[in-house]
Amino acid sequence: MAGRTPRDAADAFLGSFKQTLSRVTDSFLKPSGYAPEPALQSVTLVPRGSQAGDLVSLSSEHGRRGLWLSVGHDYRIVKRAGDEDDSGPWQASTAKYAYVILDARDRELLAYHWHPEDPLHASGRSKVQSPHLHLSDTIAPIELGENDSPFALAEMHVRTGLVLLEDVVEFLIDECEVHPLNDDWRKIIEENRTRERASRTW
Repeated sequence: MAGRTPRDAADAFLGSFKQTLSRVTDSFLKPSGYAPEPALQSVTLVPRGSQAGDLVSLSSEHGRRGLWLSVGHDYRIVKRAGDEDDSGPWQASTAKYAYVILDARDRELLAYHWHPEDPLHASGRSKVQSPHLHLSDTIAPIELGENDSPFALAEMHVRTGLVLLEDVVEFLIDECEVHPLNDDWRKIIEENRTRERASRTW
């Protein structure tokens, strides 16, 4: 989503991001700043009553609190390339994300990642460029036969295509029985997903 200033563009992106998250948690978002490119900005999910970013607990339909969510999202505020309209010349562009679902023992169950940049690598690029999914490392390697090596699913990068936060929240509610905090959650998720797909740059 665009804005007339870098701050406007960041606020538009963060507003949609916060609205989606508020379907499953009352935690708040803490942005690192609003400086435009090349600065890299980040969003931290901060639980109520906490001073720093942390995991947030999710309530199930049955009142259990066995699932936790970690959200990492980095973006740059960039000049729009030749398609400026009345909404303004600046836009938030996603640089990487990590949406992780964990159990009560802090074990990763699913981790949606995209991190094309790697400042520690000589090329500045990650070895794995595609958006991907990591499955829980509690999944033991699968034996395929006495002449084959075990199939280590937990060590693989399962290609997914770009995953929106809206996709993760919908999965949590529909498949993981996380209790939605608003009755209109599906309408909001669909509206935000449609808007994000139409306007976000990657």
